[in-house]
Amino acid sequence: MECARKEASGGRVPGSFRDPSGFVFIHKNEVFRALSSEFATLYRELLAPKVLPELFDAGLMVETSLVFDDALCDELSSLYPGYRDFVRHSKVSFINYPCEWSFSMLADAALHTLDLQTKLLTHGLALKDATPYNIQFVDGKPIFIDLTSIEKPHTMNVWYAMGQFYQMFLYPLLLSRFRGVDFRSYFLGEIGGRSLEQVVQQFSTLDLFRPSLILDLSLPYWLQRRHERKRDTVSKPLAVSTDPKAQLLNLNRLKNKIKKLRNSIKANSAWSEYTLICNYTEQAEEAKKQAVASFLEAKRQQTVLDVGC
Repeated sequence: MECARKEASGGRVPGSFRDPSGFVFIHKNEVFRALSSEFATLYRELLAPKVLPELFDAGLMVETSLVFDDALCDELSSLYPGYRDFVRHSKVSFINYPCEWSFSMLADAALHTLDLQTKLLTHGLALKDATPYNIQFVDGKPIFIDLTSIEKPHTMNVWYAMGQFYQMFLYPLLLSRFRGVDFRSYFLGEIGGRSLEQVVQQFSTLDLFRPSLILDLSLPYWLQRRHERKRDTVSKPLAVSTDPKAQLLNLNRLKNKIKKLRNSIKANSAWSEYTLICNYTEQAEEAKKQAVASFLEAKRQQTVLDVGC
């Protein structure tokens, strides 16, 4: 399976198809999102108390604005019948995917998702999705791009997207850290992530007693096995609560865990100690700076890739 990049010059973006709340499309080289009438109502509610502007200003979510121009709305509605509400997103110049990231980038994307969920909880909101495909890296920093992932949850003590967060963020980080699995192959092979049982099978029985694995991997697996053995047992419905305290405690615990995972990985490549092994004299470094600056001034390209040659 190949991690392919499709640059959309116009029309509906191929990857935007799952969410009934809306979809992304390109029109005249600008990025728009069509909104269902239900989500459009929620969007307007979020503008009033400055919830969305707060997220934009904090760099948590891509800049977005409602399309007020009637002529443009009519034009877009003619292209996508059944939709009347549209927003315009700031354009991400380079689309990137989890199978292209480094370990620290995946960890940063996970932390960004947790930070956003934490912020939304303070406004009585939550994310209904927790996948790295909703994150892009712009200028080296993660930013959330899936506006319609925001919802009003039925209860505040449980995050319904937590299972997906584990499958798409925590499991590949744990496999990479403790089993040496290349997490990029994880995403290439399983675009929706792996199940708890599949992940547990990658660890030895002794591994499952590691303190770093018990709470988030081993214990859930053992409880799942126990539940499967008692198929006649009727599960009790979760109690509905307006208090997010329990969820916030768990989110903070996960943040600390992922920070430790990120910091535990040390880069080991030909470039790891490049400045120590292949450093320049002050004169040579200044000459290189001038040569690069001269090239950039002459070419004036919007984007430049340093391939280390």
